[in-house]
Amino acid sequence: MKPILLAYVHSNAATKIDKAIRKSIRDNRVSVLAMGLDLVKIKEKGLYLGLNCNNISQYVKKLCDDTKMNRSSILNWLNIGKAYIKYKSELDKIGFDDRDGPTKLPYIERALKTKQRQDVFANIKKMSVREFKTWVIG
Repeated sequence: MKPILLAYVHSNAATKIDKAIRKSIRDNRVSVLAMGLDLVKIKEKGLYLGLNCNNISQYVKKLCDDTKMNRSSILNWLNIGKAYIKYKSELDKIGFDDRDGPTKLPYIERALKTKQRQDVFANIKKMSVREFKTWVIG
């Protein structure tokens, strides 16, 4: 998969980020990690206000209605973004990126409760999504 260039990644302009999210959905070139990070930015900085929404839930609903995406996918992307931000330094150390299966990221918290930290970050890099989920859940 060819990486998507994110010219807007350092932007705080709600309309720019919203446009990028919608373009990714429309073009079916979804970078799950990029989408998650964008959604976190919209939520944390209150950028949904600039899109005529009162809160992140209203923005997600509007995004679902406009793009025909299901709510659970968008909320999962948001959780992926949150997990990436929380564990960014450790993920950067292992060279984690979009190709490593960002859908594993929401399972980090659960894994850290029962597994050794170094094992969690080694396995998140080397295991498939299915293997990692099975290893975490037991």
